[in-house]
Amino acid sequence: MVEIDETNYPIVSVKFTEVATLEDTETYLACFTDWLVRENPFGLILFRGNSEEVEDREMAKQSHNLVVRWAKENKANIARYCMGLAVVSDLSKMSEKQQKMAPKALGVLFGCPGQIFGNSTDAERWLQQQLNR
Repeated sequence: MVEIDETNYPIVSVKFTEVATLEDTETYLACFTDWLVRENPFGLILFRGNSEEVEDREMAKQSHNLVVRWAKENKANIARYCMGLAVVSDLSKMSEKQQKMAPKALGVLFGCPGQIFGNSTDAERWLQQQLNR
């Protein structure tokens, strides 16, 4: 299931409470498209589960591939309007190498600044700084 919260717009949050189904991913991407269509700067907090906990790897792979295709198609608008993508994750379950590589990987995939955080407070603070630039 996906939970999307726009109450603090222009900072929005997306949380997948279980393994992302294709339907969940499509819902998330439809909202992301809507944020882009508004043509206003925004920031996104994405609450991420850890891949080692994924039971249905094929479903996770399909969802990931959908996001990658969508991001490539929308990269120019993401770069223009998404001021930052903050991923909140359990850092203790990520290697130091993964933590260092994640911001660059997010930037390459989405075309906007990306960062990994251990909690939503730090993520929101970073996004606010990005929006104030």
